[in-house]
Amino acid sequence: MDLTLESRNGLLLAYVTGRVSFSEALECWKKICDAAAEKGCGEILFDALGAEGDISELEKYEVSKIIVEYFGQPSMSSTVAVVGKRPTITGFGALVASNRGLTIFTVLRTSSSARLANGIAFNRRYVVRVRFGGTLILQISRYNTPRSELY
Repeated sequence: MDLTLESRNGLLLAYVTGRVSFSEALECWKKICDAAAEKGCGEILFDALGAEGDISELEKYEVSKIIVEYFGQPSMSSTVAVVGKRPTITGFGALVASNRGLTIFTVLRTSSSARLANGIAFNRRYVVRVRFGGTLILQISRYNTPRSELY
């Protein structure tokens, strides 16, 4: 797996491509956590549309559990949006992480033209919108206070 990280206006953009494995997924998430803490990014957009393959549900559970502990450091307080496609991204890992206290969303793309579509995810406190097509737009609304950024 190859990971590319960019920081823009308090948002950490993480792009991953290549074949997925348990150890690489864990290492990738740790690098993302470290970069977010180092750069002071409160929001993370993880683009896994270029990733291929799958890890087992048990491995997704373990990665999520470990990452929540990693995010639990005093310096970390992030909102995470994961964009991907099945079978690599299913939402199960985000559910595990969310149940353990991390504010995380999954936006699943279902077609081959995924980069030309809109995605939305939400819970009681947040709405996350991601739009693809030439540029990437991330909109996170909290407590009825919209924050919109063009990245």
